[in-house]
Amino acid sequence: MCVSELQPISMHALTAHLARDKSQMTRVVASLEHKGLVERRRSETDGRVTVIALTEAGSAQVGAFERVLTDVVEGLLDGWSPDEVTAFARLIAKI
Repeated sequence: MCVSELQPISMHALTAHLARDKSQMTRVVASLEHKGLVERRRSETDGRVTVIALTEAGSAQVGAFERVLTDVVEGLLDGWSPDEVTAFARLIAKI
């Protein structure tokens, strides 16, 4: 999801944002690229930099994940009052 929110994002920025080491992120991105979910390309602003962006298939997967997540959260909060949901959201935001 991080790539979808920040794309295109450089490998350096992605590694820093997720607090992972470069070799670990390289393997993850390679796996996602092999599955056709992300692509690597040269930055439009600095040709020396490689950026990561979602492919159309990757965007579709993110959309599907977000819909499932929304359904799960709505199911968990079913029966909660609006005030309880607001208080819960406020507490989660602090984490």
